[in-house]
Amino acid sequence: MAELEIAPLTQRLDEEEIAQLFNLLKERGIAKLPRIEGTSTTLGNQIDEDALEEFLDLLSPHEAACDIYLPLDVSGQFDIGNLRIGTTRTLLTALEELRGDLDIEDEDEE
Repeated sequence: MAELEIAPLTQRLDEEEIAQLFNLLKERGIAKLPRIEGTSTTLGNQIDEDALEEFLDLLSPHEAACDIYLPLDVSGQFDIGNLRIGTTRTLLTALEELRGDLDIEDEDEE
């Protein structure tokens, strides 16, 4: 089973990778990283691997399939080591496009 987890960057990236990410973000106008330390929280640990893989496949054409999402208001992805890092803005945009692609009505329209 797969799981979704909210965790500090220090659980997935070392100091050098965090510095590399920060430099990439500075190039996009982000002055500071979200909090990089703290405890982790598992949101779901019973997610079917195939379902998660299918979901990420749906996000791929929108360039939003990532290993880590940062809560930042900037678009794009960053490759750090063997991880792809995106932002919640990129994810939200992709989900809105998927809603249209899948012809899912907006809750406000119901």
